[in-house]
Amino acid sequence: MTWCLSEAIKSIDQRFIGESTAVSLFRDERNGRLAIRFRAVTADLRTRCGTLGQQRDFGTGARNITLASHEVMKRACSRFAGAPDEQNISSTPFVKKKLLRHLENTAVAITVDSANDELLSAEMMRSPVLSGLQMKVTPNLRFVVRDKPHASRRLTSRPWGADEVLNEIIVMFCRGRGSVARLVQNSVEVRRVFVGFVKTTKGAVKTVAANMRAAGHRFESMQKPLGRSCFHIHACIKTALHIMRARTDDSSKRAKAWLSWINSEKCLLAAMMADASDQSLQFTRILDNEQMDPAILASEVHSYVASITTLFGDQAKCLTVFGYTSVMLETLRTPVIWQIGNVTHSVGLSGGVPDATIQRCLDRMRSWVLLATAIVASEFPSFEVAQAFSVFDLQSGPDANADIHLERIAIVSSLEANALKAQWQDIFPRARMIAAQRKDAPQDANKDAWRTAPSRINSHRITAKCHPTDVLRAALRQYLAFGVSTSGVEQAFSKGAWSFTNRRLRSHATTEEFCLKASLDLPHHDKQAVVGLARRVWAACYGAPRTATRPRIDKGVKRSRDIGEDGQVASEFSFLRKRRKAATEASRNAPRSDLGAAAVMMPANQPLSWGEKHTR
Repeated sequence: MTWCLSEAIKSIDQRFIGESTAVSLFRDERNGRLAIRFRAVTADLRTRCGTLGQQRDFGTGARNITLASHEVMKRACSRFAGAPDEQNISSTPFVKKKLLRHLENTAVAITVDSANDELLSAEMMRSPVLSGLQMKVTPNLRFVVRDKPHASRRLTSRPWGADEVLNEIIVMFCRGRGSVARLVQNSVEVRRVFVGFVKTTKGAVKTVAANMRAAGHRFESMQKPLGRSCFHIHACIKTALHIMRARTDDSSKRAKAWLSWINSEKCLLAAMMADASDQSLQFTRILDNEQMDPAILASEVHSYVASITTLFGDQAKCLTVFGYTSVMLETLRTPVIWQIGNVTHSVGLSGGVPDATIQRCLDRMRSWVLLATAIVASEFPSFEVAQAFSVFDLQSGPDANADIHLERIAIVSSLEANALKAQWQDIFPRARMIAAQRKDAPQDANKDAWRTAPSRINSHRITAKCHPTDVLRAALRQYLAFGVSTSGVEQAFSKGAWSFTNRRLRSHATTEEFCLKASLDLPHHDKQAVVGLARRVWAACYGAPRTATRPRIDKGVKRSRDIGEDGQVASEFSFLRKRRKAATEASRNAPRSDLGAAAVMMPANQPLSWGEKHTR
C-alpha cells in the first residue's frame, strides 16, 4: 500500500512536471545515498516542490554522480517501477520517454554544495562528451548554483582560523578538550555541578542552561557553547575550580590549565566573537531554507556586512547595544579571584575593563571584519545571477542597478533586454502595491505578488494588449525556479532517517526510495486525491480485492519460506532458524546428564587437545 501511495504521488508530480516550463534540481549526498528534489514552474507561474528520487550505493566521483542523477530522473518519469512482487503484477513497468525528455530539456538550474565532484558532475550533465552517456543529460542547464548556507558558514571558520589568538579563544572556550564547555557537555556529574553554580550565580540570563551543546560536527554550531560560556563565565570558573579540586583524572589537569589561561581580555574577546558568530549564524539561518527568496539575497548580504561593520567598526556599537559584549563588560565589573598553587589569578576589575584592553580586542575584531567582508565578496559576488534577481524584491523598492541586473537576466535567459526592462518598469509598481497588501505571508510576498500582477493584467484582453508581459513572465519563470539552498535535501535526509532509514537497514534500494517518497511528500498533498489514485494503482497492478464469504483454509498456518526452489536458504534469519531447529531435534533423545560434582570429573577417554591450562 505504501508503494501505491508513492505511485499516486509520483503520478501527480509527473502531471505537473509535464506542464512545467522550468525545473530546478537540488542534489546532495549522505552515507552512500544521492537524493534529488525538484521545483517546477508552469507557464502560468504555478510552482511545485517534491522529492524526485534517491539512488543508493552509486559509487564515488563526478561520473557516478551524473549516472546516478540520470537514473533518478528515469525512475521519476516511470510507472509501476520497483513494485513489491514486481514479477507478478498485472501492469508492466515502463518509462515515459516523452516526459523524461521534457524533464531533461526543462531543467534550467541545479543547486549543489561546493564539493568538487558535485560541481564537476553539474558541468558534465550539460556536456555529451563528459557525461558518460553520449548525450546531454540536461541540455538547457543554465545555472549551477553553489549552496549559499555552506558559503555563509565560511564567514566565521576562515577568518578565525587565520588569526592565532581568535583560534585559541575558540579552542579554549568551545572546541578543545580542555574547554569548560566540553567538560560540562561530556560529564553528567560535571553538568549537575555546573547547573548548581548557575542557579546560585547572578547572570544576564534567568533560565538555567543545563547543556552547553558543544557538539563539534559543524563550525557554526560553536556559537551556542561560546555564548553560554560568556554569560555564565562566573559559573564556568567555579565549575573549573570544582573539577580541579575534586577530580583525579585527566579532566583535573585540563581544568587547571584553563584556569591558568583565562583572563579579562580573553573573556571580552570571546564575548565579541560570540556577538560576531551569532550575527553570522542569523545570516546562515536565513539562507538555510529551500524556499528562500533569491530576490532578497542581495539585501540580506548587505545587511550582514552593515551589521558587523557597525558592531566592530569605528562606531564600536557592540560596547553599548545589548549583546554578549555589553553583558560581559558589566559582568567583568565584579572581580573573581582564585589561587592555583602560589599563583593568584583573577577575572574582572572593580573599575571595569581598561580602555586599552577594549581597544586591543576591537582592533583584532576589525581584522576579522575585513576578512569576513572579503569572503562575502568572493562567496556572494555582486555579478552573480542570484543577486541579479534582486530586481524582483518588492520590499526595498527599485534597485539602483536594475538595468544592469535585468540585462544579466536577459542574457542568461536568452531574452530581449529592452523588452524585459520596459515590461518590468510597467509591472513593478503594480506588483509592489499587491505585495504591500499582503500581511499574512511576508516570506512569499514577492513571489505571490509577481504571480498575481501579470495574471490580473492578462485577465482582460484590452489590458493584456496595452501591457504585454510575455518577456517578463519568461524571466519570472527563471526567478521562481531558482533556488540558493540544498537544505530541503538535507532536511529530507534527517526526516527520512527518522521515519525509515534507521529502522530498515536491510531494505532494498527501491523499497527505501518509494517509502521515503511517500513519507516525505504525502503531508504536502491532498490526501483524499492521493488515496483515490492509490486505489486505482492497486487495481491496475494487483487486481480488485476478492470478496471472501468464508475464512481461508490456511488461515493461521505459517508458510514455509526457509528453502528456495534451488535448495538455498532464503536468508540469514532462515539459516539460523533452521540450524537451531536441527540442533534441538538432534539432542531431543539424548540421555539426561547428571550435573553433580561427579559429572565434571575427567572422562576416561581424555580429548587429545586437552592441555595443562584446561586442567588448571
